[in-house]
Amino acid sequence: MADGGEPAGREKDTKQPWSFALAGLSPWSTWITGLVFGAALLGLFIVLELLSGRPQAILGGTTPIDAGCLYLLGDYRIAIVGIIALAYSLTARYKLAEWTNETTRQLGRADIMDAESLAGARWWGFVPGVLGIALCLSAAIDIAERPVEWTRDYWILPHLHNWGWCFPFGWVAGRLIYAVFTNAVTISRLCRSIEITDLQDSTPVEVSVRHGSRSALISLMFLGIMSVHFLDPGLNVPTIVVLVILFVVGAVISALPTAGIVQSYYDKRDIELEKLHREIAIEEQQLRDKDPDYEPGRIGDLVSMEQRLANWKVTVFKFSTLARLGLYVFIGFLSWLGAAAVSVVVEGFFGI
Repeated sequence: MADGGEPAGREKDTKQPWSFALAGLSPWSTWITGLVFGAALLGLFIVLELLSGRPQAILGGTTPIDAGCLYLLGDYRIAIVGIIALAYSLTARYKLAEWTNETTRQLGRADIMDAESLAGARWWGFVPGVLGIALCLSAAIDIAERPVEWTRDYWILPHLHNWGWCFPFGWVAGRLIYAVFTNAVTISRLCRSIEITDLQDSTPVEVSVRHGSRSALISLMFLGIMSVHFLDPGLNVPTIVVLVILFVVGAVISALPTAGIVQSYYDKRDIELEKLHREIAIEEQQLRDKDPDYEPGRIGDLVSMEQRLANWKVTVFKFSTLARLGLYVFIGFLSWLGAAAVSVVVEGFFGI
C-alpha cells in the first residue's frame, strides 16, 4: 500500500510481507489502497451473508435467534469493525515502515533496518505475529456471549468469519504493535548516536518529533477503532486492562525518539559549557596573576556566553507540533466515532 513501491531503505534480502508486495503493485496511494482493500472485504462479507438469506429474514420479522443466533446483530457489528481494523492495520503497518525509513534517511543513516526488515531477517520474526494471534483469540473467547458449539448450526458465516478473522488480524496487529515499539527504540538509539554540531540547527529535533507523532497517530487510530470491542458488554475487565495498557504504552513509547535527540542536544550543550568553564578558569587565573596576555573584558564575554548557554533549552513543543498532535488526537477520536457508528448503522438498518 505504497505511493510507489516498497518503503525505501528496506533490505532486499529480507522476506517481504505479502501486504507490502501488494502495496508495491497498487496504482493508488497507501491510504486509498487500504480503503479499497477494506471495502472489497466488506463487500464480499455482505454478499455472502445476503446469499444465506439471514439479513432478509430479520428484516422480514424473524428474530435473530430463529435466524441463526441470538447475538447475530452483535456478530455483524464485530465482523464489520473487524474488517475495518484489519484493513487499517495492514495499511498502518506498511506506512509505519515507510515513515521509519524516511526518518533514518533524514537523520543520515539509511543503512538502519526498520522493524519489519529486522523481523524478516531473523528467525524469531514470527513471534510477534503468533503472540498477536494468541492475544486476539483470548479476547475473542472473552467477548463470546455464546459458547462455541461444534455443530453445523453454530458455524454460520458470521461465526466462521469472526473466529477465522482472529488469525490474520492477530498476526498483523501483533506485528504492528511490535513495529511501533521496535521502530521507536531504533530511532531513539539513532538519535542518541547523532553528533550534534550546531545547537541552533533544530532539524534533527523536528524529524524525531515528526516520527514520534506519526507513531502516536497510528496507536491512537488503532485504539479508536478497537475501543468498540473494548466497550462490548461481554468483555471482561482483565482483557480491557491488558489491551488498554498495551496501546497506551504504544502511544507513550512513541515519545522515545524525541527524548533521544533532546538528550543528544543537552549532551552537546554540556560539552560546550565545560569548554567555557575551562576558558573562564584560565582567564581568572591570568587576571589574578596580572598576566600581560590577559585581554580586558574577555572574561565578561565568556561569563555572558556561559549564562546564555546554561539557560538554553531545546524547543520541542512549538505551536506547529502541538497543532499536529491535536489533529492526530482528533483523528483518533474520529476513528472511534466511525467504529462506534457501525453499531448504530447495523441496528438502524434492521429497525432496532
